Amino acid sequence: MNRSTLAETEPSRPRRTGYKRFFGEPNGRFTVWRLTTAKQMRTALKAIRLKLLRRRHEPIAVLGTWLRRVVQGYFNYHAVPGNIVRLSRFRDEVSRAWLFVLRRRSQRPRMPWVRFNRLVARYLAAAQVLHPYPNQRFALWLAARAVCSNPARTDLCGGAAGNRRPYRDR
Repeated sequence: MNRSTLAETEPSRPRRTGYKRFFGEPNGRFTVWRLTTAKQMRTALKAIRLKLLRRRHEPIAVLGTWLRRVVQGYFNYHAVPGNIVRLSRFRDEVSRAWLFVLRRRSQRPRMPWVRFNRLVARYLAAAQVLHPYPNQRFALWLAARAVCSNPARTDLCGGAAGNRRPYRDR
């Protein structure tokens, strides 16, 4: 085989999830910590800042609803236990970028912090954990699997009385 065919058959690298993983025992219990990588957070913030600069002359309500969707989408992926500090830092940086854009809309910066804090509270979601710990998620999965889903095996579902569709003779 020559080098060109080796390069074609070489397996691709595994996809990065955007988390930095490490292990610890904060309360005497073994925990796998997952924190958002700084590079991924920087990349997301840079893209948001560029998009905000392009959209700066849109009404505040339109920008606020767009930012709400962006921040909530980021939280939907990254809101794992132990990552709350980085999520709140992401929200703070997005709000700072929004304030910068709002103050550049005219020649006089007329957006005081008091008014802007009301906008942030109204439009941007607070950072909270949306995903449970893996052991809690696995326990819920096992409980859901305990319900019998196969009506053909009445002996596994508690007999014909527990079965929604008992066998019928034709």
